[in-house]
Amino acid sequence: MPAPLALETWLRNEFPSPHISIEWLDACYEWITTELNLNPGDNDELKRQIRAQLLQSDLADSAVPNTGFPFLAADAPQTHIPGPVLCQVTALTEIGHSAFSLKNVRQTRIDKADMTGLALAQGDEEAAEDEGPVPKYPRSMLRLHLSDGNISIPAFEYRRIPGLMRQMLVHNALVRGGYVFLEPASVTLLAYGVDELDQNRDVDFLRGLRQRLGHEDDDVLGAPQPPGQLAAAPPPPLRHDSPAAFQPLPPVSAQAHFPVVQQVPKKAPAATNDELEDMFDDDEDDDELIARLEAIEKEAWRKRGEKLTGSPGKQKMKAELPLWLDDPSMDVDDPPPFKQERTELSDSLKSPAAGAQRFSKSLSSSSVLDGVITIDDSDDEKENGLPTLPPARASQSQANRWSPIKKKNNLNDVIEISD
Repeated sequence: MPAPLALETWLRNEFPSPHISIEWLDACYEWITTELNLNPGDNDELKRQIRAQLLQSDLADSAVPNTGFPFLAADAPQTHIPGPVLCQVTALTEIGHSAFSLKNVRQTRIDKADMTGLALAQGDEEAAEDEGPVPKYPRSMLRLHLSDGNISIPAFEYRRIPGLMRQMLVHNALVRGGYVFLEPASVTLLAYGVDELDQNRDVDFLRGLRQRLGHEDDDVLGAPQPPGQLAAAPPPPLRHDSPAAFQPLPPVSAQAHFPVVQQVPKKAPAATNDELEDMFDDDEDDDELIARLEAIEKEAWRKRGEKLTGSPGKQKMKAELPLWLDDPSMDVDDPPPFKQERTELSDSLKSPAAGAQRFSKSLSSSSVLDGVITIDDSDDEKENGLPTLPPARASQSQANRWSPIKKKNNLNDVIEISD
């Protein structure tokens, strides 16, 4: 029995995309009027029953192919789904938590349900209450697989959608990288579901978790194959075969909640180089590691300075060393003052000409009285058991004895020329 034209017009306006098969509508109208004994003139009740039967049916049976979702390529630029598009959730998983933790929650739910059922079967209501409530799955961000009955596309819960249902209307939703970004403003929830899909939701959910953990799918699960991957080619042509005959469904029953089901098997598209760069902060230096390395290097310099300034006659250098190490303007690569003096002395021994030039500069700052050089090295003399040289005039032989050149055998010591 064909449905009245008024019902066809109403259904097309109610769900403009995808188009509902006229054959399915006629079969549904005939079943409602004959089995439920509804008055064909009661349009309001007819509309309510047709809407309920449509939302509880599989869109693969009731929708016309290629009239719902557009083809979304993974490398397509950012776009929007104008909608509204009627679709159903065929797969769903929580990606904000690990598959291992979700699997543990699932097992806990099963164990608690079994223990509670066993206690109630034995008539022990107290024991059933002691088992406590069944834990809920954690929820942070959901990844879904949406289908209009012909094309399946992956989607993310971009913003939390309370009370997510199997059936929904998607309108003006953002599409980026082949994924639909869902949020409450772009989704209208419909409080119905498909019984055939709900029967296998737990097995589908377990299969998705096993895939995420890298486990092979076991035949013992005995569940149908997961939904197909995102189409990698343009949508197939229109089907020429007639849609499946209308199957009457049980009375309408809204689902209280939508539990987690199978994970979307589709992998996210490969990230480009720009996307990989965006994954990291601009400053990748490990400040803590650098600080530790600088501290180690300064400590090495400190120990080296203590070794070189171990004698009592080097108190001045020992006092200058901490000042250099603690000066933030100094680079650890620059030699400290005592090392610079030692380098000049070593160079003077290797190159007499260059050494004489540097040494002459040193003499300009020393006390020269009638060819006598005054050396302030009293601490070294005491340390080595030598007599103290008078600060005033000394013989040239004594001056040569105490000149830097005579210090050749003790290069590790640093000679200070007093002002």
